[in-house]
Amino acid sequence: MKPAFADHFGPFALVAGASRGLGLAFARAIAARGVNLVLVSENEAELAAAAASIEGVEVQTFCCDLKDADAPLHIDRFCRPLDVGLLVCNATHVDLGPFLDHDLDTHLAVVAVNCAATTALCHLFGQRMAQRGRGGIVLMSSLTAFMGTPCVSVYGASKAFDLALAEGIGNELEGLGVHVLACAPGAVATPNYLASIPDGVKSPAPLLQPDDVAEEALDSLGVRRVRVPGAKNRLLAFLLSRLLPRQLAVRIMGSATRKLYGNRSSGKGERP
Repeated sequence: MKPAFADHFGPFALVAGASRGLGLAFARAIAARGVNLVLVSENEAELAAAAASIEGVEVQTFCCDLKDADAPLHIDRFCRPLDVGLLVCNATHVDLGPFLDHDLDTHLAVVAVNCAATTALCHLFGQRMAQRGRGGIVLMSSLTAFMGTPCVSVYGASKAFDLALAEGIGNELEGLGVHVLACAPGAVATPNYLASIPDGVKSPAPLLQPDDVAEEALDSLGVRRVRVPGAKNRLLAFLLSRLLPRQLAVRIMGSATRKLYGNRSSGKGERP
């Protein structure tokens, strides 16, 4: 446990999208740092199992669907009796496959969860943190945020939104004692990502472990504004976003995502 972490980001942390995979890894890493938890997910059974797996801190749960425009307000009301000093926006909706193969509602659901709900949670809990003069916000972005990415086009655009939001509000809130981080991993070995890989296709990117991503993100909070976990992914992000012409970077990313999702017409998960 790091007492300084608990002092600044405790006594409670809210983790949205916490029932499995990367969200659960964040919850466990935060608990290990001595901070109590509020876990949010739309799957009540998985949420209860996740809470039961965490020991040593108080764990509360709240079940809701972040596609519902009122969900952030309901979360806010639930958390009012608590002192939430850390917000982790990990809940994510994904549209895997060619853009026109999905109906419009699928794409708008991505925007609702990844952009609208994230903005609302940042505003509601950022206000409280600013008033008390300390706190932290982690927004889960993606390597797909650095350039347009075929076959996850709206998802990637939403993660670019999260990246820009973290940089913008991070600059605004740093003088108020609130640290903001955009964490932009590549492929993470979550159950949803592994299930999304077609049979016989190898992941085109090095697989990171959820626990490693969570630890690296939390260690970076208050140190930097954007973190790309994994040395190989940091090199890839640098090459694609800084050195290569943007059109070429899009083609390179597209060649990888088409192998995974070019024949997919639906899908939902934590991140491609």
